[in-house]
Amino acid sequence: MLRIIVCFLLLITEVYAEQRVALVIGNCLYDPTKSLEDDKSRNLPNACKDALLIKESLVGKKFEVLYRENLNTQELKQALIDFKNALPKGAIGWFYYAGHAMQHESINYLIPVRTEINCDLLNSELLKTVAVQDVLNEMQGKNIAVKIIQLDACRDNPLEKCPLRGAFNTLASMNNVPQGSIIGFSTAPGTRAFDASGYAKEIALAIQEYSHLPVEQMLKQAHKKISSQTSWLHTSVSGNDLCLDQCEEVDKAKILQVELQEKEKILQERDKIIFELKQQVADAQKNQVNPQILIDLMKRLETLEKDKITTPQPIQPPPPVDCWATKEHQKVCRDKLLSGNEAMEMVILKGGNTNMGSGLGEKSEQPVHKINIKPFALGKYEITKGEFAQFVEKTSYQTDAEKAGGCKAWTGNKWETKKEFNWRNVAFEQTNDHPVLCVSWNDAMAYVKWLAKETAKKYRLPTEAEWEYAARAGTTKSFSFGDCLTREQANFNAEKPFKNCPIGTASQQTVSVTNLKPNNWGLFHLHGNAWEWVQDSWHNNYKNAPKDSRAWQQTTFNKKVQRGGSWKNVATSCRSSYRTKASPDGRGNDIGFRVARDLD
Repeated sequence: MLRIIVCFLLLITEVYAEQRVALVIGNCLYDPTKSLEDDKSRNLPNACKDALLIKESLVGKKFEVLYRENLNTQELKQALIDFKNALPKGAIGWFYYAGHAMQHESINYLIPVRTEINCDLLNSELLKTVAVQDVLNEMQGKNIAVKIIQLDACRDNPLEKCPLRGAFNTLASMNNVPQGSIIGFSTAPGTRAFDASGYAKEIALAIQEYSHLPVEQMLKQAHKKISSQTSWLHTSVSGNDLCLDQCEEVDKAKILQVELQEKEKILQERDKIIFELKQQVADAQKNQVNPQILIDLMKRLETLEKDKITTPQPIQPPPPVDCWATKEHQKVCRDKLLSGNEAMEMVILKGGNTNMGSGLGEKSEQPVHKINIKPFALGKYEITKGEFAQFVEKTSYQTDAEKAGGCKAWTGNKWETKKEFNWRNVAFEQTNDHPVLCVSWNDAMAYVKWLAKETAKKYRLPTEAEWEYAARAGTTKSFSFGDCLTREQANFNAEKPFKNCPIGTASQQTVSVTNLKPNNWGLFHLHGNAWEWVQDSWHNNYKNAPKDSRAWQQTTFNKKVQRGGSWKNVATSCRSSYRTKASPDGRGNDIGFRVARDLD
Protein backbone atom coordinates (compact mmCIF):
# COMPACT_ATOMS: atom_id res chain seq x y z
CA MET A 1 0.00 0.00 0.00
CA LEU A 2 1.43 3.33 -0.99
CA ARG A 3 1.71 5.96 1.64
CA ILE A 4 2.99 9.52 1.60
CA ILE A 5 4.43 10.30 4.92
CA VAL A 6 4.51 13.47 6.83
CA CYS A 7 3.75 17.01 6.36
CA PHE A 8 4.44 19.15 9.33
CA LEU A 9 3.81 22.76 9.88
CA LEU A 10 5.52 24.58 12.67
CA LEU A 11 4.43 28.11 13.44
CA ILE A 12 6.70 29.87 15.89
CA THR A 13 6.02 33.06 17.81
CA GLU A 14 7.59 34.40 20.98
CA VAL A 15 7.97 31.75 23.67
CA TYR A 16 6.15 32.64 26.88
CA ALA A 17 6.15 29.37 28.84
CA GLU A 18 7.43 25.85 29.11
CA GLN A 19 4.01 24.16 29.19
CA ARG A 20 3.74 21.50 26.48
CA VAL A 21 0.56 19.87 25.17
CA ALA A 22 0.19 17.37 22.33
CA LEU A 23 -2.71 15.72 20.53
CA VAL A 24 -1.62 12.41 18.99
CA ILE A 25 -4.10 10.52 16.77
CA GLY A 26 -3.71 7.11 15.15
CA ASN A 27 -6.39 6.11 12.65
CA CYS A 28 -5.66 2.54 11.55
CA LEU A 29 -8.99 0.65 11.49
CA TYR A 30 -10.88 2.09 8.52
CA ASP A 31 -12.68 -1.13 7.63
CA PRO A 32 -13.71 -2.99 10.82
CA THR A 33 -15.00 -5.92 8.75
CA LYS A 34 -11.46 -6.70 7.57
CA SER A 35 -8.34 -7.73 9.43
CA LEU A 36 -6.01 -4.87 10.34
CA GLU A 37 -3.26 -6.69 8.43
CA ASP A 38 -5.37 -7.24 5.29
CA ASP A 39 -3.37 -5.41 2.60
CA LYS A 40 -6.43 -5.35 0.32
CA SER A 41 -8.42 -3.29 2.78
CA ARG A 42 -8.18 0.41 3.60
CA ASN A 43 -6.75 -0.42 7.04
CA LEU A 44 -3.36 0.95 8.03
CA PRO A 45 -1.59 -1.47 10.37
CA ASN A 46 1.30 0.91 11.08
CA ALA A 47 -0.66 4.10 11.79
CA CYS A 48 -1.55 3.33 15.42
CA LYS A 49 1.91 1.89 16.13
CA ASP A 50 3.49 5.09 14.79
CA ALA A 51 1.17 7.26 16.86
CA LEU A 52 2.04 5.35 20.04
CA LEU A 53 5.73 5.76 19.30
CA ILE A 54 5.35 9.53 18.94
CA LYS A 55 3.23 9.67 22.10
CA GLU A 56 5.94 7.94 24.15
CA SER A 57 8.64 10.23 22.75
CA LEU A 58 6.69 13.39 23.59
CA VAL A 59 5.80 12.18 27.08
CA GLY A 60 9.55 11.76 27.61
CA LYS A 61 9.99 15.46 26.80
CA LYS A 62 7.41 16.57 29.39
CA PHE A 63 4.43 16.92 27.06
CA GLU A 64 0.91 16.42 28.36
CA VAL A 65 -0.32 14.08 25.62
CA LEU A 66 -3.95 13.59 24.61
CA TYR A 67 -3.90 10.24 22.79
CA ARG A 68 -6.75 9.07 20.55
CA GLU A 69 -7.27 6.11 18.21
CA ASN A 70 -9.68 5.33 15.35
CA LEU A 71 -11.76 8.50 15.42
CA ASN A 72 -14.82 9.05 13.27
CA THR A 73 -15.71 12.52 12.03
CA GLN A 74 -17.47 13.69 15.18
CA GLU A 75 -14.79 12.21 17.45
CA LEU A 76 -12.03 13.84 15.40
CA LYS A 77 -13.66 17.25 15.69
CA GLN A 78 -14.20 16.74 19.44
CA ALA A 79 -10.56 15.79 19.88
CA LEU A 80 -9.57 19.10 18.31
CA ILE A 81 -11.84 20.95 20.74
CA ASP A 82 -10.32 19.06 23.69
CA PHE A 83 -6.85 19.91 22.39
CA LYS A 84 -7.70 23.59 22.03
CA ASN A 85 -9.13 23.70 25.57
CA ALA A 86 -6.01 22.03 26.99
CA LEU A 87 -3.66 24.61 25.46
CA PRO A 88 -2.79 27.46 27.82
CA LYS A 89 -1.50 30.74 26.45
CA GLY A 90 2.16 30.58 25.56
CA ALA A 91 2.31 26.76 25.50
CA ILE A 92 4.02 24.51 22.98
CA GLY A 93 1.32 22.70 20.97
CA TRP A 94 2.10 19.56 18.94
CA PHE A 95 -0.48 17.88 16.70
CA TYR A 96 0.41 14.48 15.24
CA TYR A 97 -1.93 12.50 12.96
CA ALA A 98 -1.29 9.07 11.44
CA GLY A 99 -3.94 7.80 9.06
CA HIS A 100 -5.51 8.45 5.67
CA ALA A 101 -5.42 11.97 4.22
CA MET A 102 -5.91 13.42 0.75
CA GLN A 103 -6.11 16.65 -1.17
CA HIS A 104 -9.05 17.96 -3.15
CA GLU A 105 -8.66 21.14 -5.19
CA SER A 106 -5.40 21.96 -3.34
CA ILE A 107 -6.98 21.60 0.12
CA ASN A 108 -5.66 18.86 2.42
CA TYR A 109 -8.16 16.77 4.40
CA LEU A 110 -7.84 14.23 7.22
CA ILE A 111 -10.01 11.17 6.61
CA PRO A 112 -11.79 9.82 9.73
CA VAL A 113 -12.51 6.09 10.11
CA ARG A 114 -15.83 4.65 8.98
CA THR A 115 -16.15 7.41 6.38
CA GLU A 116 -18.53 6.86 3.47
CA ILE A 117 -18.50 9.66 0.89
CA ASN A 118 -20.93 10.23 -1.96
CA CYS A 119 -18.68 10.75 -5.00
CA ASP A 120 -21.30 12.85 -6.77
CA LEU A 121 -21.29 15.29 -3.85
CA LEU A 122 -17.56 15.23 -3.19
CA ASN A 123 -17.14 18.95 -2.39
CA SER A 124 -19.89 19.04 0.21
CA GLU A 125 -18.93 15.63 1.60
CA LEU A 126 -15.32 16.63 2.28
CA LEU A 127 -16.53 19.73 4.08
CA LYS A 128 -17.90 17.35 6.71
CA THR A 129 -14.39 16.05 7.47
CA VAL A 130 -11.45 18.01 8.93
CA ALA A 131 -9.15 20.15 6.82
CA VAL A 132 -5.55 20.60 7.92
CA GLN A 133 -6.18 24.34 7.92
CA ASP A 134 -8.87 23.76 10.57
CA VAL A 135 -6.25 22.31 12.90
CA LEU A 136 -3.97 25.30 12.36
CA ASN A 137 -6.85 27.71 12.95
CA GLU A 138 -7.74 26.04 16.26
CA MET A 139 -4.15 26.35 17.47
CA GLN A 140 -3.73 29.87 16.08
CA GLY A 141 -6.71 31.08 18.05
CA LYS A 142 -5.10 30.14 21.37
CA ASN A 143 -2.06 32.43 20.94
CA ILE A 144 0.30 29.63 21.91
CA ALA A 145 4.05 29.98 21.56
CA VAL A 146 4.83 27.13 19.18
CA LYS A 147 2.41 25.32 16.90
CA ILE A 148 3.49 22.04 15.33
CA ILE A 149 1.23 20.16 12.93
CA GLN A 150 2.59 16.81 11.84
CA LEU A 151 0.80 14.54 9.36
CA ASP A 152 1.95 10.97 9.00
CA ALA A 153 -0.68 10.31 6.38
CA CYS A 154 -1.52 7.66 3.82
CA ARG A 155 -2.44 9.18 0.48
CA ASP A 156 -3.30 6.29 -1.79
CA ASN A 157 -6.74 7.74 -2.54
CA PRO A 158 -8.89 6.24 0.21
CA LEU A 159 -11.94 7.10 -1.93
CA GLU A 160 -11.48 4.27 -4.42
CA LYS A 161 -14.90 4.83 -5.96
CA CYS A 162 -14.07 8.46 -6.78
CA PRO A 163 -11.05 8.15 -9.10
CA LEU A 164 -9.32 11.53 -9.64
CA ARG A 165 -12.35 13.89 -9.75
CA GLY A 166 -10.11 16.56 -8.28
CA ALA A 167 -9.01 14.28 -5.44
CA PHE A 168 -5.40 13.18 -5.38
CA ASN A 169 -3.53 10.59 -3.38
CA THR A 170 -0.81 13.14 -2.63
CA LEU A 171 -1.02 16.26 -0.48
CA ALA A 172 -0.97 19.78 -1.84
CA SER A 173 1.72 22.22 -0.79
CA MET A 174 0.62 24.80 1.80
CA ASN A 175 1.59 28.24 0.57
CA ASN A 176 -0.49 30.64 2.62
CA VAL A 177 1.20 30.22 5.96
CA PRO A 178 2.35 33.17 8.06
CA GLN A 179 5.89 34.30 8.71
CA GLY A 180 7.46 32.16 11.41
CA SER A 181 6.33 28.85 9.96
CA ILE A 182 8.00 25.60 8.99
CA ILE A 183 6.31 23.35 6.44
CA GLY A 184 7.75 19.91 5.94
CA PHE A 185 6.99 17.02 3.62
CA SER A 186 8.88 13.77 3.54
CA THR A 187 8.41 14.01 -0.22
CA ALA A 188 8.09 16.91 -2.61
CA PRO A 189 4.50 18.12 -3.05
CA GLY A 190 2.57 15.94 -5.46
CA THR A 191 4.65 12.79 -4.94
CA ARG A 192 4.02 9.60 -3.00
CA ALA A 193 5.98 7.38 -0.64
CA PHE A 194 5.68 3.80 0.53
CA ASP A 195 3.91 2.73 3.68
CA ALA A 196 6.10 1.72 6.63
CA SER A 197 8.95 3.97 5.55
CA GLY A 198 10.08 4.36 9.15
CA TYR A 199 9.45 8.09 9.31
CA ALA A 200 7.76 7.97 12.73
CA LYS A 201 10.76 6.05 14.04
CA GLU A 202 13.12 8.74 12.74
CA ILE A 203 10.97 11.50 14.26
CA ALA A 204 11.05 9.67 17.61
CA LEU A 205 14.82 9.22 17.39
CA ALA A 206 15.29 12.88 16.52
CA ILE A 207 13.18 13.91 19.53
CA GLN A 208 15.43 11.82 21.77
CA GLU A 209 18.84 12.46 20.19
CA TYR A 210 18.59 16.03 18.90
CA SER A 211 16.42 17.69 21.54
CA HIS A 212 19.37 20.01 22.29
CA LEU A 213 18.94 21.56 18.82
CA PRO A 214 16.30 24.13 17.84
CA VAL A 215 13.07 22.32 16.93
CA GLU A 216 13.49 23.21 13.25
CA GLN A 217 16.95 21.60 13.16
CA MET A 218 15.76 18.64 15.22
CA LEU A 219 13.06 17.82 12.68
CA LYS A 220 15.51 18.28 9.81
CA GLN A 221 17.60 15.49 11.30
CA ALA A 222 14.63 13.15 10.84
CA HIS A 223 14.18 14.31 7.22
CA LYS A 224 17.80 13.63 6.38
CA LYS A 225 17.58 9.99 7.49
CA ILE A 226 14.60 8.97 5.35
CA SER A 227 15.96 7.03 2.39
CA SER A 228 12.79 5.72 0.73
CA GLN A 229 11.73 9.10 -0.63
CA THR A 230 12.97 12.66 -1.07
CA SER A 231 12.30 14.79 1.98
CA TRP A 232 11.23 18.41 1.71
CA LEU A 233 11.16 21.21 4.22
CA HIS A 234 10.22 24.85 3.76
CA THR A 235 10.96 27.31 6.55
CA SER A 236 10.26 30.94 7.27
CA VAL A 237 11.48 31.01 10.87
CA SER A 238 13.87 33.63 12.15
CA GLY A 239 15.29 34.48 15.55
CA ASN A 240 13.88 31.50 17.46
CA ASP A 241 16.11 28.82 18.96
CA LEU A 242 13.53 26.89 20.98
CA CYS A 243 14.80 23.44 22.01
CA LEU A 244 12.98 20.63 23.82
CA ASP A 245 16.00 20.33 26.13
CA GLN A 246 18.68 22.89 26.94
CA CYS A 247 20.02 24.31 23.71
CA GLU A 248 23.63 23.70 22.82
CA GLU A 249 25.76 25.89 20.57
CA VAL A 250 25.52 24.79 16.94
CA ASP A 251 27.63 25.49 13.89
CA LYS A 252 25.28 27.87 12.05
CA ALA A 253 27.43 27.94 8.93
CA LYS A 254 27.18 24.15 8.76
CA ILE A 255 23.40 24.28 9.26
CA LEU A 256 23.07 26.86 6.47
CA GLN A 257 25.04 24.61 4.15
CA VAL A 258 22.67 21.71 4.91
CA GLU A 259 19.67 23.96 4.24
CA LEU A 260 21.15 24.99 0.91
CA GLN A 261 21.58 21.37 -0.13
CA GLU A 262 18.01 20.57 0.90
CA LYS A 263 16.57 23.48 -1.09
CA GLU A 264 18.57 22.54 -4.16
CA LYS A 265 17.23 18.99 -3.86
CA ILE A 266 13.66 20.30 -3.58
CA LEU A 267 13.99 22.40 -6.73
CA GLN A 268 15.45 19.50 -8.68
CA GLU A 269 12.65 17.19 -7.56
CA ARG A 270 9.98 19.74 -8.42
CA ASP A 271 11.38 20.19 -11.93
CA LYS A 272 11.20 16.44 -12.41
CA ILE A 273 7.55 16.30 -11.25
CA ILE A 274 6.56 19.21 -13.53
CA PHE A 275 8.19 17.49 -16.51
CA GLU A 276 6.29 14.26 -15.80
CA LEU A 277 2.98 16.11 -15.42
CA LYS A 278 3.47 17.91 -18.73
CA GLN A 279 3.97 14.52 -20.36
CA GLN A 280 0.74 13.24 -18.76
CA VAL A 281 -1.18 16.31 -19.96
CA ALA A 282 0.15 15.84 -23.49
CA ASP A 283 -0.79 12.15 -23.46
CA ALA A 284 -4.25 12.93 -22.12
CA GLN A 285 -4.85 15.49 -24.90
CA LYS A 286 -3.57 13.11 -27.55
CA ASN A 287 -5.69 10.17 -26.38
CA GLN A 288 -8.81 12.26 -25.74
CA VAL A 289 -9.35 10.89 -22.23
CA ASN A 290 -12.10 11.89 -19.84
CA PRO A 291 -12.15 15.74 -19.80
CA GLN A 292 -12.33 15.77 -15.99
CA ILE A 293 -9.03 13.87 -15.76
CA LEU A 294 -7.40 16.39 -18.10
CA ILE A 295 -8.75 19.32 -16.03
CA ASP A 296 -7.42 17.77 -12.81
CA LEU A 297 -3.98 17.18 -14.31
CA MET A 298 -3.79 20.75 -15.58
CA LYS A 299 -4.83 22.14 -12.19
CA ARG A 300 -2.16 20.11 -10.51
CA LEU A 301 0.45 21.30 -13.02
CA GLU A 302 -0.63 24.92 -12.57
CA THR A 303 -0.24 24.63 -8.79
CA LEU A 304 3.28 23.24 -9.07
CA GLU A 305 4.32 25.84 -11.65
CA LYS A 306 3.05 28.57 -9.33
CA ASP A 307 5.02 27.04 -6.42
CA LYS A 308 8.14 27.05 -8.57
CA ILE A 309 7.79 30.76 -9.30
CA THR A 310 7.14 31.75 -5.67
CA THR A 311 9.74 29.48 -4.08
CA PRO A 312 12.82 31.54 -3.21
CA GLN A 313 16.00 30.30 -4.82
CA PRO A 314 18.62 28.99 -2.39
CA ILE A 315 21.29 31.45 -1.44
CA GLN A 316 24.94 30.65 -1.06
CA PRO A 317 26.03 30.41 2.58
CA PRO A 318 28.70 32.71 3.94
CA PRO A 319 32.21 31.28 4.23
CA PRO A 320 32.69 29.10 7.33
CA VAL A 321 33.57 31.05 10.47
CA ASP A 322 36.85 30.08 12.11
CA CYS A 323 35.86 29.17 15.66
CA TRP A 324 39.40 29.80 16.88
CA ALA A 325 39.90 33.24 15.30
CA THR A 326 38.44 35.39 18.08
CA LYS A 327 40.28 33.57 20.90
CA GLU A 328 37.18 34.17 23.00
CA HIS A 329 37.60 33.03 26.59
CA GLN A 330 35.76 29.75 27.42
CA LYS A 331 34.64 29.27 23.81
CA VAL A 332 34.50 25.60 22.83
CA CYS A 333 36.04 24.71 19.46
CA ARG A 334 36.90 21.52 17.56
CA ASP A 335 39.35 20.78 14.78
CA LYS A 336 38.87 18.31 11.93
CA LEU A 337 40.75 15.04 11.66
CA LEU A 338 41.98 13.77 8.28
CA SER A 339 39.03 11.35 8.29
CA GLY A 340 36.63 14.33 8.30
CA ASN A 341 35.47 13.55 11.84
CA GLU A 342 35.74 16.16 14.56
CA ALA A 343 38.48 16.02 17.17
CA MET A 344 37.82 16.47 20.89
CA GLU A 345 36.23 19.62 22.34
CA MET A 346 38.78 22.25 23.35
CA VAL A 347 38.12 25.23 25.63
CA ILE A 348 39.90 28.48 24.76
CA LEU A 349 41.50 30.16 27.78
CA LYS A 350 42.45 33.83 27.51
CA GLY A 351 45.55 33.67 29.72
CA GLY A 352 46.72 36.30 32.20
CA ASN A 353 48.62 36.73 35.48
CA THR A 354 48.04 34.35 38.36
CA ASN A 355 49.78 32.83 41.37
CA MET A 356 51.13 29.28 41.17
CA GLY A 357 51.76 27.05 44.17
CA SER A 358 50.56 27.07 47.77
CA GLY A 359 52.16 28.37 50.96
CA LEU A 360 50.08 25.89 52.96
CA GLY A 361 50.84 22.83 50.85
CA GLU A 362 53.79 20.51 50.35
CA LYS A 363 57.32 21.88 50.02
CA SER A 364 57.21 20.94 46.34
CA GLU A 365 54.38 23.51 45.93
CA GLN A 366 56.55 26.37 47.21
CA PRO A 367 57.44 29.15 46.87
CA VAL A 368 54.24 30.70 45.59
CA HIS A 369 55.17 32.72 42.52
CA LYS A 370 53.41 34.87 39.96
CA ILE A 371 53.26 33.59 36.38
CA ASN A 372 51.99 35.04 33.13
CA ILE A 373 50.01 32.62 30.96
CA LYS A 374 49.54 33.34 27.28
CA PRO A 375 46.26 32.30 25.58
CA PHE A 376 45.91 28.59 24.77
CA ALA A 377 43.24 25.89 24.55
CA LEU A 378 42.81 22.91 26.87
CA GLY A 379 40.76 19.76 26.43
CA LYS A 380 37.31 20.09 27.95
CA TYR A 381 37.63 16.47 29.07
CA GLU A 382 40.38 13.95 29.73
CA ILE A 383 41.27 11.86 26.66
CA THR A 384 38.84 8.96 26.59
CA LYS A 385 39.39 5.29 26.02
CA GLY A 386 37.41 5.61 22.78
CA GLU A 387 39.57 8.48 21.50
CA PHE A 388 42.76 6.60 22.34
CA ALA A 389 41.37 3.51 20.56
CA GLN A 390 40.98 5.54 17.34
CA PHE A 391 44.64 6.54 17.58
CA VAL A 392 45.73 2.92 18.08
CA GLU A 393 43.55 1.73 15.20
CA LYS A 394 45.04 4.32 12.83
CA THR A 395 48.68 3.82 13.85
CA SER A 396 48.92 0.27 15.28
CA TYR A 397 50.64 1.88 18.25
CA GLN A 398 51.61 -0.28 21.22
CA THR A 399 51.74 1.32 24.65
CA ASP A 400 54.58 0.85 27.11
CA ALA A 401 52.33 -1.46 29.12
CA GLU A 402 51.69 -3.65 26.08
CA LYS A 403 55.36 -3.77 25.10
CA ALA A 404 56.82 -4.52 28.50
CA GLY A 405 55.44 -5.80 31.74
CA GLY A 406 51.85 -4.57 31.81
CA CYS A 407 50.43 -1.91 34.12
CA LYS A 408 50.32 -1.31 37.88
CA ALA A 409 46.68 -1.55 39.01
CA TRP A 410 44.75 -1.28 42.25
CA THR A 411 42.68 -4.48 42.34
CA GLY A 412 40.53 -3.75 45.39
CA ASN A 413 42.89 -4.37 48.28
CA LYS A 414 46.42 -4.03 46.87
CA TRP A 415 48.50 -2.74 43.97
CA GLU A 416 49.44 -5.42 41.44
CA THR A 417 51.46 -5.26 38.23
CA LYS A 418 50.27 -7.83 35.71
CA LYS A 419 51.14 -8.30 32.07
CA GLU A 420 47.46 -8.45 31.07
CA PHE A 421 46.80 -5.00 32.51
CA ASN A 422 46.99 -2.19 29.93
CA TRP A 423 44.73 0.54 28.52
CA ARG A 424 42.34 -2.11 27.20
CA ASN A 425 42.07 -3.90 30.56
CA VAL A 426 42.54 -1.71 33.63
CA ALA A 427 41.27 -4.24 36.24
CA PHE A 428 37.77 -2.73 36.32
CA GLU A 429 35.01 -2.14 33.78
CA GLN A 430 35.27 0.94 31.55
CA THR A 431 33.26 2.27 28.61
CA ASN A 432 34.62 4.36 25.76
CA ASP A 433 33.65 7.62 27.51
CA HIS A 434 35.85 6.90 30.54
CA PRO A 435 39.36 8.37 30.66
CA VAL A 436 42.04 6.20 29.10
CA LEU A 437 44.28 4.71 31.81
CA CYS A 438 47.52 2.73 32.04
CA VAL A 439 49.17 5.17 29.63
CA SER A 440 52.68 6.49 30.21
CA TRP A 441 54.07 9.95 29.50
CA ASN A 442 55.65 8.40 26.39
CA ASP A 443 52.23 7.14 25.26
CA ALA A 444 50.65 10.54 25.82
CA MET A 445 53.39 12.23 23.79
CA ALA A 446 52.86 9.74 20.94
CA TYR A 447 49.15 10.55 20.98
CA VAL A 448 49.59 14.34 20.77
CA LYS A 449 52.18 13.96 18.01
CA TRP A 450 49.64 11.94 15.99
CA LEU A 451 46.85 14.42 16.79
CA ALA A 452 48.98 17.36 15.62
CA LYS A 453 49.63 15.57 12.33
CA GLU A 454 45.95 14.62 11.90
CA THR A 455 44.72 18.19 12.43
CA ALA A 456 47.74 20.16 11.16
CA LYS A 457 47.50 22.12 14.44
CA LYS A 458 49.91 22.47 17.38
CA TYR A 459 48.53 19.91 19.83
CA ARG A 460 50.67 18.94 22.82
CA LEU A 461 50.50 18.14 26.53
CA PRO A 462 49.78 21.18 28.71
CA THR A 463 52.61 22.67 30.68
CA GLU A 464 52.43 22.46 34.47
CA ALA A 465 51.80 26.21 34.72
CA GLU A 466 48.95 26.02 32.17
CA TRP A 467 47.44 23.06 33.99
CA GLU A 468 47.31 24.81 37.36
CA TYR A 469 46.00 28.01 35.79
CA ALA A 470 43.14 26.00 34.21
CA ALA A 471 42.47 23.98 37.36
CA ARG A 472 42.12 27.11 39.47
CA ALA A 473 39.82 28.73 36.90
CA GLY A 474 40.27 32.17 38.44
CA THR A 475 39.98 30.99 42.07
CA THR A 476 42.53 31.08 44.91
CA LYS A 477 41.10 28.29 47.11
CA SER A 478 42.39 24.73 47.47
CA PHE A 479 39.96 23.53 44.81
CA SER A 480 38.20 25.36 42.01
CA PHE A 481 34.95 24.69 43.94
CA GLY A 482 36.26 26.20 47.20
CA ASP A 483 38.12 24.82 50.22
CA CYS A 484 36.11 21.59 50.26
CA LEU A 485 35.61 18.90 47.63
CA THR A 486 32.62 16.51 47.51
CA ARG A 487 31.71 13.43 45.47
CA GLU A 488 29.08 15.54 43.69
CA GLN A 489 31.96 17.67 42.35
CA ALA A 490 34.74 15.15 41.75
CA ASN A 491 35.45 11.43 41.56
CA PHE A 492 37.88 10.66 44.43
CA ASN A 493 38.18 8.96 47.84
CA ALA A 494 36.12 11.16 50.16
CA GLU A 495 36.52 8.90 53.21
CA LYS A 496 39.43 11.16 54.25
CA PRO A 497 38.14 14.68 53.59
CA PHE A 498 40.28 17.78 53.33
CA LYS A 499 40.61 19.52 56.73
CA ASN A 500 37.15 19.82 58.32
CA CYS A 501 35.12 19.08 55.19
CA PRO A 502 32.27 16.51 55.25
CA ILE A 503 33.18 12.81 55.10
CA GLY A 504 31.99 10.96 51.99
CA THR A 505 32.42 7.60 50.28
CA ALA A 506 35.39 6.18 48.41
CA SER A 507 35.27 5.86 44.64
CA GLN A 508 36.01 2.40 43.25
CA GLN A 509 36.87 3.34 39.65
CA THR A 510 36.71 6.04 36.98
CA VAL A 511 33.48 7.62 35.72
CA SER A 512 32.56 9.10 32.34
CA VAL A 513 34.54 12.23 31.52
CA THR A 514 31.24 14.10 31.09
CA ASN A 515 29.93 13.19 34.55
CA LEU A 516 29.83 15.55 37.55
CA LYS A 517 30.38 19.30 37.47
CA PRO A 518 32.79 21.38 35.37
CA ASN A 519 34.78 24.18 36.96
CA ASN A 520 34.08 27.87 36.36
CA TRP A 521 35.68 27.68 32.92
CA GLY A 522 33.76 24.63 31.70
CA LEU A 523 36.56 22.07 32.25
CA PHE A 524 35.72 18.64 33.69
CA HIS A 525 37.62 16.45 36.17
CA LEU A 526 40.67 18.57 36.85
CA HIS A 527 40.18 17.25 40.39
CA GLY A 528 40.16 13.44 40.61
CA ASN A 529 39.13 10.71 38.16
CA ALA A 530 42.64 10.28 36.64
CA TRP A 531 46.10 11.74 37.20
CA GLU A 532 47.09 13.83 34.19
CA TRP A 533 50.52 13.98 32.62
CA VAL A 534 51.98 17.42 31.78
CA GLN A 535 55.04 18.32 29.72
CA ASP A 536 57.35 19.36 32.57
CA SER A 537 60.20 17.51 34.19
CA TRP A 538 60.01 17.16 37.97
CA HIS A 539 61.68 19.73 40.23
CA ASN A 540 61.58 19.42 44.00
CA ASN A 541 60.25 22.98 44.39
CA TYR A 542 59.57 26.16 42.44
CA LYS A 543 62.88 27.88 43.12
CA ASN A 544 64.00 29.46 39.82
CA ALA A 545 60.83 28.28 38.07
CA PRO A 546 59.82 30.08 34.84
CA LYS A 547 57.65 33.16 35.25
CA ASP A 548 55.59 32.34 32.15
CA SER A 549 53.73 29.32 30.77
CA ARG A 550 56.72 27.52 29.29
CA ALA A 551 57.40 23.90 30.27
CA TRP A 552 60.23 23.60 32.82
CA GLN A 553 62.51 20.87 31.48
CA GLN A 554 65.78 19.31 32.66
CA THR A 555 67.77 16.22 31.79
CA THR A 556 69.52 15.37 35.08
CA PHE A 557 66.40 14.07 36.87
CA ASN A 558 64.31 11.95 34.52
CA LYS A 559 60.87 12.20 36.10
CA LYS A 560 57.73 13.79 34.71
CA VAL A 561 54.99 15.71 36.54
CA GLN A 562 51.43 14.48 37.12
CA ARG A 563 48.55 16.67 38.31
CA GLY A 564 44.98 16.48 39.60
CA GLY A 565 44.70 13.30 41.65
CA SER A 566 42.56 10.32 40.69
CA TRP A 567 39.59 8.17 41.63
CA LYS A 568 41.86 6.38 44.12
CA ASN A 569 43.23 9.47 45.91
CA VAL A 570 42.02 11.46 48.90
CA ALA A 571 41.09 15.14 48.61
CA THR A 572 44.52 16.52 49.57
CA SER A 573 46.06 14.94 46.46
CA CYS A 574 43.35 16.46 44.27
CA ARG A 575 44.10 20.09 45.19
CA SER A 576 44.78 22.58 42.38
CA SER A 577 48.39 23.04 43.50
CA TYR A 578 49.26 19.43 44.37
CA ARG A 579 52.07 17.78 42.37
CA THR A 580 53.55 14.31 42.03
CA LYS A 581 55.96 12.55 39.67
CA ALA A 582 56.63 9.31 37.79
CA SER A 583 59.06 7.95 35.21
CA PRO A 584 58.21 8.70 31.55
CA ASP A 585 57.33 5.03 31.10
CA GLY A 586 55.37 4.85 34.37
CA ARG A 587 51.75 3.73 34.11
CA GLY A 588 48.89 2.83 36.42
CA ASN A 589 45.15 2.33 36.36
CA ASP A 590 44.83 5.80 37.87
CA ILE A 591 46.90 7.71 35.25
CA GLY A 592 45.63 9.38 32.07
CA PHE A 593 46.05 12.75 30.34
CA ARG A 594 44.36 15.60 28.50
CA VAL A 595 45.67 17.69 25.60
CA ALA A 596 46.45 21.36 25.00
CA ARG A 597 46.61 23.37 21.76
CA ASP A 598 48.47 26.51 20.75
CA LEU A 599 46.34 29.31 19.32
CA ASP A 600 49.10 30.88 17.20
